[in-house]
Amino acid sequence: MAEEAPADVFVPPTKCLPKSPFPPPPLSMSSSGRMTRLLIPLAVLSYLLSLPVLGLAVWLLATRDYNCEDLMQAPQIRTTIGVGLILVFAISNFVVYFGPRLLMPCHVILSVVLVVMLSSGVSLVGLYKMETRGLPGTPMWLRSRVMNVGTWVEIKNCLYDDRICFDMEYRSSQFTSGDFTMMKLSAVESGCCKPPEICGMEYVNATYWTSATRKDANDKRSVRDPTPYGSYDDCHVWSNDSTVLCYNCESCKSGFVRVISHRWRKVGVFLMVMSILFVIVHTVRFTVLMRCECLMESKGGKKKKSSSSNSLDYEVPLGYSIEDIRPHGGIKKFQSAAYYNCVKKPS
Repeated sequence: MAEEAPADVFVPPTKCLPKSPFPPPPLSMSSSGRMTRLLIPLAVLSYLLSLPVLGLAVWLLATRDYNCEDLMQAPQIRTTIGVGLILVFAISNFVVYFGPRLLMPCHVILSVVLVVMLSSGVSLVGLYKMETRGLPGTPMWLRSRVMNVGTWVEIKNCLYDDRICFDMEYRSSQFTSGDFTMMKLSAVESGCCKPPEICGMEYVNATYWTSATRKDANDKRSVRDPTPYGSYDDCHVWSNDSTVLCYNCESCKSGFVRVISHRWRKVGVFLMVMSILFVIVHTVRFTVLMRCECLMESKGGKKKKSSSSNSLDYEVPLGYSIEDIRPHGGIKKFQSAAYYNCVKKPS
């Protein structure tokens, strides 16, 4: 026989609250949960993309005079681009960490910065030469600066002081004519330190050439005469004097422009590629965040302010499981009150 409870012990009856009218939460992962899983790899990818941007900014700010390009406002150009890239690095990572809190303002600012970055890359590459000829660092701007007489005098003196032609002569001191022809020269060395090939001069050493007249069966004119295919003015400008050589030749100016333009063209390609990658990553991330916010609100959730600045809180009906979207892509799942909540109530 079961033992009865003492009479002086009070056992309160239980009262069960009514069952929640909302359906039970689904067992499978919600759509918002699946989408928020993309936030972690997107945040990591955005951070990894920002590292080369920061590296190029540091390199541009730390670079000093190179091949006399500082005579063409290169320091100002490098500083402007370097500071701009640091801003891109800072804004991109700020959007990753605080984007869910300030979704629209952050992405609008980032979009403007990326458009400027892409436009700068297009200008440096030279895709629209005439439209961007007034922007520093573009091919047409560089050429116009080099063709300025006063600027070229300074560049010519700088090239001579850098002993570019003397170094070429030292490297080829034991070369024959055939060896020198096979030697790989930079555009500046080829244009400033030796006569153009169309002059037909004979090789003695790298910086000393003798005149020669080349004739063929179809053309009895001297190579010093103008032809329908171009002018031989540089042949008259050339001098075996080591202080003159071909520093005043058009080929020297063109070679210098080619070297400087090629360097800035590589910077422009980098800016274009990185801006496009940033646009793709942040567009996908923005779409995921907007989609998750819409799904939360469609389930009856109401976004409210939270004491924590790193999370979003939603008020939802009983029984729904929701995800707290973290700025780094993390997910914190929790469920509202239970459906059968039985408590003891004293009578």
